[in-house]
Amino acid sequence: MYCLDKTKAAQDKNDNQVKDINVTEKHTNKNTKDGDEDAKGSHVTEKHTNENTKDDDEDAKGSGVTDKHTNENTTDGDEDAKGSDATEKHTNENTKDDDENAKHSELVVVFDPTGTSGNLEDAIAEAMLKSIKFRRNEEDNSNNSLIQIEMELKWCLMWNKFDHARQNVFANHVFENMTPLQTKQAFIARVASATLYEAFSRNHVEFVNLMMENGVSIKDLKIEQLEPEQLKMFCARILNNNALPLPNETTDASASINRSSSDRVEILFKRYHDEYVKADIEKKEKERKSASDTTGHKTTSKLFAKNKIERLYLWFLFMNRPEMAKFLCSICQNQTMASLLAVKIYRKAAKYDTKNENDHKKIAKEFDKYSKGIIDQCFAEDRRLAIGIIENNAVAFYNYKPLKIAKRADCKAFLASDTIDEYLSHRWYDEFDRQYQPLNIHISVWVFLASVFLPLLPIVAVLWPPIYKKSSTKSKETNKLVQYPMILPNELISTPEKTPDKLCSKLSEVGKRIKDFYDAPVVKFYYHFIFFFSFLVLFSYVLLVDYLPLNLYGDKRSGIRNLPISISEIVLHIYMLSFIIDELYQFIKSKIRPHGYFLNSWNWMDLAGIICYISAFITRFIVGENVFAASKILMSIDFIIWCIRILYFCTVFELLGPKLVMIYRMMRDTFLIFVCFILVFLFAFSIASWSLLNTNNHITWLYTVNGSFIDATVSSEDGKWWNWHLLRDLFNWGIWKVFGQVAEPYKNNATDMDAVSENDVYGTFVFLYATVFVVLSNILLLNVLIAMFNQTIGEVINKSKTVWRYQRFWLVDECSKKSILPPPLSIACHLVSFITNLPCLLKRNNPVPDKPEKSKNNYYQMNLEKVYAEKYWKSNVFNRDVKTKTDLALERLETKLNKDKVSLVENVQQVKVRYSFCLIAN
Repeated sequence: MYCLDKTKAAQDKNDNQVKDINVTEKHTNKNTKDGDEDAKGSHVTEKHTNENTKDDDEDAKGSGVTDKHTNENTTDGDEDAKGSDATEKHTNENTKDDDENAKHSELVVVFDPTGTSGNLEDAIAEAMLKSIKFRRNEEDNSNNSLIQIEMELKWCLMWNKFDHARQNVFANHVFENMTPLQTKQAFIARVASATLYEAFSRNHVEFVNLMMENGVSIKDLKIEQLEPEQLKMFCARILNNNALPLPNETTDASASINRSSSDRVEILFKRYHDEYVKADIEKKEKERKSASDTTGHKTTSKLFAKNKIERLYLWFLFMNRPEMAKFLCSICQNQTMASLLAVKIYRKAAKYDTKNENDHKKIAKEFDKYSKGIIDQCFAEDRRLAIGIIENNAVAFYNYKPLKIAKRADCKAFLASDTIDEYLSHRWYDEFDRQYQPLNIHISVWVFLASVFLPLLPIVAVLWPPIYKKSSTKSKETNKLVQYPMILPNELISTPEKTPDKLCSKLSEVGKRIKDFYDAPVVKFYYHFIFFFSFLVLFSYVLLVDYLPLNLYGDKRSGIRNLPISISEIVLHIYMLSFIIDELYQFIKSKIRPHGYFLNSWNWMDLAGIICYISAFITRFIVGENVFAASKILMSIDFIIWCIRILYFCTVFELLGPKLVMIYRMMRDTFLIFVCFILVFLFAFSIASWSLLNTNNHITWLYTVNGSFIDATVSSEDGKWWNWHLLRDLFNWGIWKVFGQVAEPYKNNATDMDAVSENDVYGTFVFLYATVFVVLSNILLLNVLIAMFNQTIGEVINKSKTVWRYQRFWLVDECSKKSILPPPLSIACHLVSFITNLPCLLKRNNPVPDKPEKSKNNYYQMNLEKVYAEKYWKSNVFNRDVKTKTDLALERLETKLNKDKVSLVENVQQVKVRYSFCLIAN
């Protein structure tokens, strides 16, 4: 509006000038020197006598009219004298207005809506900037100069003019002529907090980076000093239409409702928290509803009372502003947990918002990388600290455990970090001493030998104490307390009391070693592998020699008369029953993430094997040749599935684990190429060739002795040659040519021998078809498939370490949760577990609200994590976004040189033009 007011004022002044000129034209222009202006006004000045006119040509043109009015001019002399004074006054006023317009011409902005750059917003912004610069020039070298620069910075934030702020606000030359108290550092310290708040509310990431370039820290926001109401009002400014979706609710966060802004922020935060952050939301849905109905305002009013930075960080995530949330993550407590929660939030948002699914997954992957970097930085500085971070509760984020959130969000990068790898090594061997290597053989080999040759007998635990960690039974409890001496006061640190009875002490120590032996995931892994291998051996034996029809006629099975099925088959069914119970137990106890059981491809294989077995088991008790054949075929398929399932045990080894990923991806590529390309060409070639080859068997052409045509007969009167065997012949005809086999398995009925196509027109075209098909399939398509294999292998090799660590985590996690005894002995363990948990199952009708886990006093650990994480952010994240001072200086120098180059070229061109004019004149 400023530019429009100035334009209107200039137009009013021009109208006044026009009125003054009309009055002036009625009087004598005594001192006129401009002949062109006299010519334009001759029709008016003909009423007066122009005494001092110097232009003779113009006098000649107006002489005819002047003679007619000589008498009138004589009588009106007095009036002309009066008008001359008024003319001089108007002339002086016009001169002053022209000087004023010339002086303020830089404030005028012309807006042309029909032009190519007719943007009204840009015109308004330009007018505001000109006003700020005008005031700044007027008040230069005064105490208000910093205020004007601050106004220009606010203008840059309002109109998102990042480049202008870098070049004209934070440039060093702006502060050259100022007093020492008005230096650049003083200006930045003055505007840091307000600028950061404005940049955060407007989502101007570039301005935050610019402030950090100039030495501003995110800590200058001083969020913890805000009152809860102030923080909620700031959150209200961040409401936008691009917020993360809430299922079954309107996601328009900026829509107006009949509540105050602070109440609305509380309600939205609670909804987002329950949907995206709160663990086990399905089980606690009733508690949430009842709590919101009875004590809704009391519950939400405490959301922003403490941990304000962490709440604001979550709010930025909910409002889908991940870049700003990244800055807040760098200053909050429990930063590892903060980044993991961001992964969980955006992974869940990707399920709700399918339109922006890829964007949400990309953001989740980025925060997953941040979590890995933070925890690995802590691991590099202090290994015990990093292990403590992932095991302890995050006080600033609802006492959640980082490892639990990482599993629920499936954070692949975090689960493949160095910290998790070290944590898994401790968890894998549990109380076994990894450094103990008798006869220079690793401890895992001794544990494997003990599991193979002494199955289910804890002889090693009883007779070989050195295999365990030294003083594991005594110092395990105290290690956690003295790990960080500043965590707990001395009076709370206690040591286990010594047992006076040595015999009881030894017995308890032996019992603990036995328990530790069976609880170790490595022992469970070896036991389950050994029994699973024995299951496959038993399965193969039954399938080969002992899978017989149901004994209904008093025959012998396994040497026992009237036994319906053999003993080996009975043991096999017990094995399968234990597998089914294990899968049910795993499905019920699966709390990794919603529907996490079905996201594991190995679980799908287990389900396929169980379904095939149940189908074969049911049909097995129906006596009949066809039904028994179906049952045995299903059992053979089931055997193949379980043989492939044993490959899962290979994921624990770094050499074999990534190879399984290669095989899986190559199978996917093979299926894509085979189905989409090779199979199409195969059936096209097979049908075309087989139709030509089989023509002579269907049709007989009759000719006379001299070669004249008589008749054509067919081999079948009905003309029906269709059977299902024909499809097998078609596939068999073409599939071997894909792999280079050129023999034609075509059986000639006349000779009853395999023969190639005959040397006739049909055989000629079959030969041409075979040539083209072999070239396409064997040379082109298979080589494309091999090239895809090479690419897949290269990608997996580059990520082999990450892939293996990720797979190993889930295998160790699964082994630690398995029963002590492997199938089929695990049935007893599940029965005992069911009996012990039965009272809890009966009380489900009256559930008790879950109590939050008590958090340890680990503020010292949190502070160390924050210090180490700050190093990671500065060295690996923010340095990529913030340009160094050297880069900025080089950029300014390059800009200046480009400007000088342009001006030099213009000067040279002007000299050339002048020189050419001089040559023409000469």
